[in-house]
Amino acid sequence: MFTTNSIANTLSTLQNAYQNKKLYVDVPYCNANSQLLTQLRGIGYIQHFLVQLPTGSLDRPRGTTAPLNTRTVARVYLKYVNQAPLFSGVRCYWHLRNKVSVSLKSLSTSSYNGFDSILLVYTDRGLLTGSMCVRMRLGGILVCGFYAFICDFQHVTL
Repeated sequence: MFTTNSIANTLSTLQNAYQNKKLYVDVPYCNANSQLLTQLRGIGYIQHFLVQLPTGSLDRPRGTTAPLNTRTVARVYLKYVNQAPLFSGVRCYWHLRNKVSVSLKSLSTSSYNGFDSILLVYTDRGLLTGSMCVRMRLGGILVCGFYAFICDFQHVTL
């Protein structure tokens, strides 16, 4: 059985797209990525995303040799402030075999392993930010942490 870590792949794709100053990037669409992109949009790291359904052979004009899109993808529109991304890096903790569990107590501290910014945690209620977990008094599995903000949100109008 072949399995992939779609969350890690999506985060790597987004980070590479930010470094290359892309306006948008296509990532595979699945339930995990849907929750991830919804949280990233809620935090303000991306503008929005659109789901593009697969195109079949009936949608393609006759005589064209353009490749078919056989998978559902999400087109993610990236967000920049003063031509710089909102974060410089992301650390993915979500691995298929070694998952990092976090308790409410560890999330309540000001930082987790040096991260003073946004943490995403997978809980029994879905993918939530670390601050939402503290408010709802939940622990879970640490997915990723964003670090080294380039801009200061208090001085920038988004």
